[in-house]
Amino acid sequence: MKQTLLFLSLFLMTSAISAQISLKFSGTDLFFTGDPGEAEVVGHAYVVNTHSTAVQLRWEREEMDFAEGWTSAVCDKNQCYSSLVFTNVGTINGVPLNVPVLLNPGDTSILDVHLYPNGTKGTGQVRVCVTTVSEPNNVIGCINYDFNLTSSSTKDFSKAALKVYPNPTFDFFNLQNAEGVGFVKVYNTLGRLVKVFDASFEKNFYVGDLPSGMYLINMQSKNGKNIKTTRIVKKSLMP
Repeated sequence: MKQTLLFLSLFLMTSAISAQISLKFSGTDLFFTGDPGEAEVVGHAYVVNTHSTAVQLRWEREEMDFAEGWTSAVCDKNQCYSSLVFTNVGTINGVPLNVPVLLNPGDTSILDVHLYPNGTKGTGQVRVCVTTVSEPNNVIGCINYDFNLTSSSTKDFSKAALKVYPNPTFDFFNLQNAEGVGFVKVYNTLGRLVKVFDASFEKNFYVGDLPSGMYLINMQSKNGKNIKTTRIVKKSLMP
């Protein structure tokens, strides 16, 4: 009887912890347009751990109503995968794969979908659902990426006029002549992604919590096309 009660107590505690897992997604229904002649169209998204403890996340990709000839793939904070990989934790064609996305409290991971249209016009949707590694059947949230590739929607941007300021900075930086910039990504000198900003909602980009040093600022259109990458120096207010 005591063993039964102990097991039940542990089960309830585990369930309670799982139920408290809190993630913030950049959106649940995202729409992207592009030119079917492009090599790829990137659907940008991200997930933030708003829980008080670290979590290990598993994602699973599903293609729905795809135009014939289209393929897709996912990039997270760990790496970019091939179109043959539909999950980061599972078995792919008989080969085990175990690359969970580890997020400490407050950490962010990209969850981008790369669409390869192969010159074919059409529409389609990719759904990426997120769970914890320990509970792969308990979905925390899903992001739907809707793609419409019927005509070119990428504008020409003046790279010379697009500037990052102030540089150096202590806490925030801004963009000058940033019309058309959809996403801003910050990389350290090792090439690791450390910040992701949605420029549609944010105009002041906070880097005050990053260590002092040099960073790369990558600016992309809403369709995921690279516009410009520049360097910025982040300094500390402390002497």
